[in-house]
Amino acid sequence: MPKFIYKAKKSPDEVVEGAIEAESENAAVNKLIQSGYYPVLVQEESAGGGGAQVLRVRPRDLAYFTRHLSELLGSGLALYNALGVIENQTENNNLKMILASVKRSIKEGKHFSEALRNYPMVFPELYVNLARSGEESGLLNEALANIADFLDKDEDMRARVIAALAYPGLMAVVGFGTIFILVTFVVPRLVNMFIEMGQA
Repeated sequence: MPKFIYKAKKSPDEVVEGAIEAESENAAVNKLIQSGYYPVLVQEESAGGGGAQVLRVRPRDLAYFTRHLSELLGSGLALYNALGVIENQTENNNLKMILASVKRSIKEGKHFSEALRNYPMVFPELYVNLARSGEESGLLNEALANIADFLDKDEDMRARVIAALAYPGLMAVVGFGTIFILVTFVVPRLVNMFIEMGQA
């Protein structure tokens, strides 16, 4: 059975490292979660250092999760149950693992924002702080809706910037390509032609 090297959080301030045997990477992550750990890095021992898996979630998936959770909470569903619904529906394996871990933390009596702190690569400090404010005010669903709006606007702005830079980038590539062809192929032929004609 393969052995996996892991780095996980035992508590918000305590990070542990070790090895675990499992049939697959996902199975190793599930074992760690069941043991009360929150995986941050998991890699097969034979993978050398390049096979490390950092649990990440795309901004688009994070925005969808946040809005969906807000809507479920707004409809009166309990937080633990709402997370379970999203966990069963999501096709993102990393998000599924993270939600299972967050649910376990909540079942142990921790706050939602505390559980999110175990995954700083997914939930930035601003996200966690806004979620904590929502918990303290009793308006977590509204706080999550605001976070989702912010994430959607951020993703839209990023897409606009990429689109705006795409055309100049294409023009630059075409320009450099044209110059390269002129200098490499066209100019030498013109020079030879002028030399053969006896012209300067």
